[in-house]
Amino acid sequence: MKKFTKVKTKKTYRFGKWYKVDVDEVITPTGTKGEYNVVKHDPFPMVIPIDEEGYIYFAKFHRYTTDFISIELPAGYSEGEKLIDAAKRELREEAGLEAKTWKELGEVHIANGIADIRCVVFIAKDIKKVGEPIEMEDESIDEVLKFKFDEVKKLIASGKIKDESTIAAIAKADYLNELN
Repeated sequence: MKKFTKVKTKKTYRFGKWYKVDVDEVITPTGTKGEYNVVKHDPFPMVIPIDEEGYIYFAKFHRYTTDFISIELPAGYSEGEKLIDAAKRELREEAGLEAKTWKELGEVHIANGIADIRCVVFIAKDIKKVGEPIEMEDESIDEVLKFKFDEVKKLIASGKIKDESTIAAIAKADYLNELN
């Protein structure tokens, strides 16, 4: 298989604490010199919290980038901690939940045509409510929702759930038979 070959990173642009863009000089699969811009982001955890009745919990956000009310699984930036610790923190911050049982399901790549963004999916069981979502300056959580898996599939099919990472995480868990 012919591949791109990175010659060097010509320039890096930093945007806040989460993103940067590398401007790479490359040799294309056809052998010509070219340039590729790559959005870089540290790996982040996404949590599929499931209660004993089979409900999956989601956060409802207003997303500035799309001006859309988004239904998403709890997820977020790792602030230098291990991804499992970040997953536990995000579940508490975004859904007001804690879990006793955790399992890593693996990673999915987000927008890999333009970005190096890896989402590591965790499933959390034996959950309990410990509070309300924490109001954050950079996100607006409207409410915590819960749905059975069949409802989640309908929300995805109807376009009410559009978040790529959420859809990929649900699909991964389904294919691994973790949602039955």
